[in-house]
Amino acid sequence: APVYGNLYGTPRSALTDMMEQGLDVLLEIDTQGAMQIKKKFQDAVFIYILPPSIEALRQRLQRRGDAPEDIQRRLQKVREEIWSYRDYCYIVRNDDLMHALKELEAVILAERIKTKRLDIAWLEENFIRERDEKQADRGGAVTT
Repeated sequence: APVYGNLYGTPRSALTDMMEQGLDVLLEIDTQGAMQIKKKFQDAVFIYILPPSIEALRQRLQRRGDAPEDIQRRLQKVREEIWSYRDYCYIVRNDDLMHALKELEAVILAERIKTKRLDIAWLEENFIRERDEKQADRGGAVTT
């Protein structure tokens, strides 16, 4: 997808390979890329990382040495894209880097232990089947 005059893309196979290995996959992408990923990976988690304000972003881009016309284009794009925040699961405000990193880590840790991501085979093997076997040994009814 074109972004600020450059073409970007993420190969699907690279993502699926990492996910099959049980790895957390983090992508730094714009809202257009996020919506493409959302179509292909319905259980993906989206985190919108925002600067504290448009003015703070302007200052960061100026300190970075971006050309004034590039800065204006970026700021306009942010103003247009900000409304897509509703499509994201979380928003992290990056005004203090260490605090933002802690929030990002908290999101990742919380998402790892959601029931929909749980290893069902482990749960059944260690809890459900064991319970059912004990009930059967006592002559009780087993329900599933």
